[in-house]
Amino acid sequence: MPSSYKIFDFVLAPEDKITIDYRGPNPFRIYGMMPKTLQIIFHGRGKNVFEDDFRWDVTCEPRDFFFISRFGDAKFDRFTTFEVKIRTFGKQPSDPNGTNGMLYMEIRPEITTEYKFGNIFEKVIAMPFIWLYHKLMYNNVRRRYIQILKERTFKLANAIRDELGIPYEMPELTGAASRVP
Repeated sequence: MPSSYKIFDFVLAPEDKITIDYRGPNPFRIYGMMPKTLQIIFHGRGKNVFEDDFRWDVTCEPRDFFFISRFGDAKFDRFTTFEVKIRTFGKQPSDPNGTNGMLYMEIRPEITTEYKFGNIFEKVIAMPFIWLYHKLMYNNVRRRYIQILKERTFKLANAIRDELGIPYEMPELTGAASRVP
């Protein structure tokens, strides 16, 4: 039975999400822009974009909607993968230009580093070497990946704010030099 050693982090620590709160006309337009924007910002393809849940209620006015989008199955290298989950709910008036629309969005990026072992004996023998390798060499690489993912997440939030017409300021990011084009 294969086993593994996993290291999991929320990228936006100490918080775990970015929130966007919008009130105004046509909030549902975000749904249409989400797949292409995720592909462009996170440098992925259509196979990396998922819609985990979609709900639309036509029995009320304004109409309630809820969807969960996810950019996943993406790798930085053979050990480290990342995933960005976007949970959105809101109210869309029947007239898209009506001012009583509402949207609330949460963006959560997560990063996982996993070292896989074929069996328990391999794990017992290799674990001290993996731990030493991670501490001395790979930890700096992983920190750079966290910084890149954090910058791309803020880029996504700002693209959504641009689409909705919400003013924003880029937060001060600390850490490794930017490698985002």
